[in-house]
Amino acid sequence: MNKGQLVRIVVRATDAGRSAYDFLSRFTRGEAQANLRRDLEQGLVVREKGRHPVGPDEPLGANEVLLYQRPPWQEPDVPTQIELHSQGPGWMVFEKPAGIPVAPSGLYYQNCLVNLLKAQWENPDLAPVHRLDIDTSGLILFSTSPDTRKNLSQQFLENRVYKEYLALTFGHFPAAMATINLSLGTFPHQPIATRVNAAPEGRPAETHVLEVRHIGPYSLLRLHPVTGRTNQIRAHLTAVGFPLVGDLKYHGDGQAFFDWLKNR
Repeated sequence: MNKGQLVRIVVRATDAGRSAYDFLSRFTRGEAQANLRRDLEQGLVVREKGRHPVGPDEPLGANEVLLYQRPPWQEPDVPTQIELHSQGPGWMVFEKPAGIPVAPSGLYYQNCLVNLLKAQWENPDLAPVHRLDIDTSGLILFSTSPDTRKNLSQQFLENRVYKEYLALTFGHFPAAMATINLSLGTFPHQPIATRVNAAPEGRPAETHVLEVRHIGPYSLLRLHPVTGRTNQIRAHLTAVGFPLVGDLKYHGDGQAFFDWLKNR
């Protein structure tokens, strides 16, 4: 059981007039969403100005600030042995295992990479410079101070950081396909709102295929994402017909993904 979490949320102008329950439902899921109405009725959500409780059906105003004191809850188990790969002035590189999110999300708060490492290294300024998906393992770069964070983040924004990934896909990927160049975006009203798809009107995205090995009915690929779009490799491989093995979000109709979200 963790110690709970105080969440500060700003109501955007586009959300003005929505009920507190409707608005906050967007930021919760699973067990947290199921308990949201109870938390509102118990006064666990207040306006920052005046500290007045907000009822579940109460309309919200533009630019209001809400404070939501989430009560303690049981988080999913995650790998907690995080190995240090290398370090230097202002930075540290860790070996992220699969099965742990980088930042707090849903039922994960203390059991996420950034909060575990802050506690382990006793440094509240530790911050990830980039992200890896929860089911992705690999090296992840952290800054150790606000000064180095700005410089390192700028290098990622300017695409000055070279990254490679290994991916196991279904099917025999064609060795002749050296580049996947498909714009990516989300579709309105799709079952999985955060799923990224090939979309002509989306943001340009390019992935280079550096090496292809066929292993039985699968393919092991070495990939270089030239751009850094959200879920780029997962979306690109699905779009060309070779989804990642074990990727519940991008493979199939999404029901397995919803089942995982509900129970994680």
